Amino acid sequence: YLSISSGASLSGKIRVESGATIAVATNGVSQIFDISRSSADDEVLSNYYSFYMQYIISLSSDQTAGTYKLLETTSYFGKTITVKNESGSSLGTISNNSILRNGDYAYKLIWQNNLLSLQVDFKPEVLSVSADIVEMTNKTVSVTADFSDNSVKTFYSLDGQNWNTYNTSVELSQNGTVYFKAQNAIGDFSDVKSYQVTNIDTTAPEVLTVTANNTAPTNQCITLTAKFSSDTAV
Repeated sequence: YLSISSGASLSGKIRVESGATIAVATNGVSQIFDISRSSADDEVLSNYYSFYMQYIISLSSDQTAGTYKLLETTSYFGKTITVKNESGSSLGTISNNSILRNGDYAYKLIWQNNLLSLQVDFKPEVLSVSADIVEMTNKTVSVTADFSDNSVKTFYSLDGQNWNTYNTSVELSQNGTVYFKAQNAIGDFSDVKSYQVTNIDTTAPEVLTVTANNTAPTNQCITLTAKFSSDTAV
């Protein structure tokens, strides 16, 4: 009979005879996935899974967004993992398919195809919004937006309620407001940013009145004065 209690550790191979028992006390050993010093590539941090282990994920304060491969296991991973920052303080716990949020960061634990991964992402952002024409015009104005690199889906709206997929630009043939937002891989949305177009004028100006300074017969010059609609530029 072999027992490993809290605070103890054991490494190497163990030969177990028939009928022998190995017991590991709950929280007796821990496995730390230190992704603060690992990139989101094809590296798998571990291929060992024990039901009795306490699992911890160590993060840096500016963890790069991406998917980190933690563990290869043919068994369903039903454990709760503690997430800690680089100073060792706990940010909370996370389990399979759940999301832990801390500030602008979000962490999602995924077990799929015998692989346990941690998806790290941060709140996406609409970086800027601009129009191709800013002076008065009777032409269509194109409104474009730039988004943060972790934006996997981008949207626009003409009323702030009904959203459409944004591709390259939004074309406006009349004045109005365009709203933009983005979504990251975890599913979090950015704040909405808007742009108001007020420089489109497709109505021709009017000549309202024409008057003369003298309407009687004369051999002198007559001055004519015209009054135009308020949207007349020249």
